[in-house]
Amino acid sequence: MKLAKTENITSSTLKTSFLALALVLLLGTVVTISSLAFVFAPTSISLDNPETKVARASGIEDMVTDELIAFYEKEIAKDTFISSMTTMKKDRLMSAYDINEKRLYLTLILQDLGARVDDHKDFNQIAQMNDKQLFSYGKTLVLSYIDTLTEEEKARLKDGFKSALGM
Repeated sequence: MKLAKTENITSSTLKTSFLALALVLLLGTVVTISSLAFVFAPTSISLDNPETKVARASGIEDMVTDELIAFYEKEIAKDTFISSMTTMKKDRLMSAYDINEKRLYLTLILQDLGARVDDHKDFNQIAQMNDKQLFSYGKTLVLSYIDTLTEEEKARLKDGFKSALGM
């Protein structure tokens, strides 16, 4: 049995890794100090437990900002499908799926990105994921999406993302 050679880490690999991390940040799927506790929480703590909903609200959803939504719509979706949504439609969706506004936006972004990489998930499936599942799903989508980009597109997105964050 032959073992596969390990790949040397190159500048290109590091740039791709940085871009993946940047896009994961963009999608609101960054594990911050506050959400690390949830990702690595003991199994006795359930993110789906109603008693932890207040704590959960300070996790992954807090990473979804107006700037990140605007960047996603302009650079990836090329459509203002979130920012142009009427208040009535937002309220109806939040009520129907029992989610808050940030979870709605995150769900819409992940569903859109999933469609771009042929990973179609039901809206309700995504909306009901816990933070750890959202992070994992978002990371999978981002890595799949990055694989579809040229080096120039990756560089453009990286620069745009840094600009959206004021870096």
